[in-house]
Amino acid sequence: SEDLPYRFNASATETVFPGQLAVARPDRADAPEVAQAIALLAGLSEGDPLDLLDIESAQHFTEPPPRYTEATLIRKLEEEGIGRPSTYAPTIGTLLDREYAVSERRRLTSTELGRTVTDLLIEHFPTILDYGFTARMEEDLDCISRGDLGWVPVLREFYGPFAETLAAAEANMKVERPPDEPVGRDCPECGRPLMFKHGRYGRFIGCGGFPECRHTEQIQVGTGVTCPRCQEGELVEKRVGRGRRRGRTFWGCNRYPDCDYATWEDPRAGSGPAADAGDPTQAPTAGDGQASDRPSFGTLAELGTHPTSERAVTVRSGRYGPYVSDGEQNASIPRGTDPVSVTLDQAVELLAARQERKGKRGGRGRRRRS
Repeated sequence: SEDLPYRFNASATETVFPGQLAVARPDRADAPEVAQAIALLAGLSEGDPLDLLDIESAQHFTEPPPRYTEATLIRKLEEEGIGRPSTYAPTIGTLLDREYAVSERRRLTSTELGRTVTDLLIEHFPTILDYGFTARMEEDLDCISRGDLGWVPVLREFYGPFAETLAAAEANMKVERPPDEPVGRDCPECGRPLMFKHGRYGRFIGCGGFPECRHTEQIQVGTGVTCPRCQEGELVEKRVGRGRRRGRTFWGCNRYPDCDYATWEDPRAGSGPAADAGDPTQAPTAGDGQASDRPSFGTLAELGTHPTSERAVTVRSGRYGPYVSDGEQNASIPRGTDPVSVTLDQAVELLAARQERKGKRGGRGRRRRS
């Protein structure tokens, strides 16, 4: 009744005819609680009085929608009627090349530059920044290609209002950067105060004596994880500062350059898959958030001498993750295991298991072409 302050809904589904389920799932039966709900609701009609037996309250938080991947972004463009198959790849390429977004864990994340540009465009070009406008433009272009519309009237209808909007934007659009904030320590090069600044790619630390002094630093986000190589520093979040991986996140030791340990994997997530693995042969370097093409692998721990081969056993960091080695035989460390905590006995067992698997494979390896 509309006079009642609350309304409760209940629903259940009953299979009237099994159809293909009779063949695909001949033994399938509803769970007892489902069958009970169906039987209960089947005997009810609209307006029947009900007895309140209990009320259970539960709090739920709305989760934000997941970030777009390249595939889901293309699907969204298709749903909105924006673009054509030939324009999807260049569109995504432009977002990444101009650093409006970066790809992290195969998902597109907007940069501060991208968010600033988007906010300004929406404010000053609301008609252009509209899904419907782009879709209508696609339809008009199709009509022009078929000869149903003349291109001059379509262009005149668009460009007249657009030119006025563009002129107004050039006169009124202002980009105001937040004021610099003191960091609380001095520049190591000139002694002037360091400041939190806002640049094209986000916040950073720079010398207050700019442009006389151009010293800059990245803002380090700590993880609370001890560096597995030096056992003294903390792994901090950084971003690649140059090259084709510019903007990509990695984690490195905050004692750089004394310790150059760096990894693509989030140390807080354990030994999970690498974030947007890409080319596994290209590892980050910890220096100043700048990546080079030089792999940064090395020894994490020296465990001792192998009891059989009498070779030195070490824990090493490789392109595919941590592993143990005796100089001739390598064995991967299982995911979820802290490589620094591996003992000599565990390493010997991993090497023995690796040798056993190799023996079972025998000569079934790839045949080398001559």
